Amino acid sequence: MTFDSKLTIDGLLTGIAAFGAFLGYSINLIVNHFSKKKNERMRADRLTIMEILEDDLKYGLTEEQVIEAFNSNRTKEFRENAGASNPKKITQVDFSKYLRDLQWSSMIEQVGQDKYRLRVYPVEVQSV
Repeated sequence: MTFDSKLTIDGLLTGIAAFGAFLGYSINLIVNHFSKKKNERMRADRLTIMEILEDDLKYGLTEEQVIEAFNSNRTKEFRENAGASNPKKITQVDFSKYLRDLQWSSMIEQVGQDKYRLRVYPVEVQSV
């Protein structure tokens, strides 16, 4: 049995195709990993905002108060446990986007100008 050292075009194209498939698969894995981490972090940010809005169910909080509470040491432990973003990396535009998204998903409601609160549904008590 002898080894043929001649390089053919077919062999070269097959090698390039296999390398391209491997490279594409690797890139796809990396992109999906970072996308998943970003989605988890955004979900944790929204959860933290809802936790903050839980403090004042009657009158709600302004966007600035939500940002201030998010950046405070009071919510630091909750942010870390939930996996939320570093407060220094979130801009006011991100907070506005999160509040709008929560409002569209009917989790919070806007009360007054620039005040938000958790949406509370009335509970009907049935008599026995």
